Amino acid sequence: MDIDEAIVRLGEKLDAWWDGFSPMLDSEDRVAQGKALLRGFEIAKEFDRLKADGLAAITALLDRQDPVADDERAASLIRGFEFGARLAGTLHDEFRDTADGETTVVRLMDAIVKALDTIGSGRAALATLLDHPDPGVRALAGAYLIDLLPERVGPILRQIKEEARGRSAGFRAHWALLAWQREGKSRGNPEERTVGGATQHSETYRELLIQYRRPIVDRLERIYEAGDASDAQDRFLIIDFPSHPQDYVQCVFDTRTKMLCEASSGFFYTEPRSHWLPAQSIAALGRLGFSTDDSAGNFRIWLDVADPPDFNAIADFMLRALHDGYGARADMELRFNAPFAPETSID
Repeated sequence: MDIDEAIVRLGEKLDAWWDGFSPMLDSEDRVAQGKALLRGFEIAKEFDRLKADGLAAITALLDRQDPVADDERAASLIRGFEFGARLAGTLHDEFRDTADGETTVVRLMDAIVKALDTIGSGRAALATLLDHPDPGVRALAGAYLIDLLPERVGPILRQIKEEARGRSAGFRAHWALLAWQREGKSRGNPEERTVGGATQHSETYRELLIQYRRPIVDRLERIYEAGDASDAQDRFLIIDFPSHPQDYVQCVFDTRTKMLCEASSGFFYTEPRSHWLPAQSIAALGRLGFSTDDSAGNFRIWLDVADPPDFNAIADFMLRALHDGYGARADMELRFNAPFAPETSID
């Protein structure tokens, strides 16, 4: 039995022990109480051993010095992250070991993400865990990814927050969403980190949000409410640069529940084609979920639109694509094309 399965089994044993012991608290059957209590001590001792082995395994993973390819190293770190998330959840939910055990594990998770940030596609590799069956794994992965993939991660965290109330997964989802809404950042997001050979400046992205989020949200709200919901014509927003209009991001409400976004590849700029996006920019857009094939058009991604829509998340996603893919900064002029919202309605 591997350590993950053992932890699950321990949680099941603890639940069974508590279900059997709790009704006896007010009973006079002291012998039965004593037997149940002794079994609980055995379970706790067994878990302590597994916890120690788990912490040692994660530490060894982080201290690994033998040379391996980036993809192999990333795969090992993701497996370590998955195990750590499950271990942290069990420590919190089943054993209430938060001050020492859970905190220690989460600090090791921070170290895993920092290690991922130095190789390959960086922490974006954690996106594979957003579909994990364990809500605790999904919540913790989302906490580190919400600034990179807000439109995808936001709905996942909101669902976990509602469905896992009172559990560690629900707490993590709640605090990740709160940090994102208040500060526009994810867990463990440093001022600057290296991803795929390119430096992502979280500070310049925050400055871009401060400068342009409100006017974009304002336009998105009016576009969503305007026109025939079954007809996508004119229900779009294009954001480009007056100084280089070949670079742009555009999103259209295809229906009330779906949105198509495109990032310019240069395919349509001139005939014959004369503009191609640098590989580094294509990689950055790929990390956000865009397609990376520009042989027949722009880079595309389909997004689910929540009910009610999270216009902040959509605006942040568009600005992240402009920031990472095209170098948009707060001191640059951005131009907006939206037939249903040609001008902003805010002061």
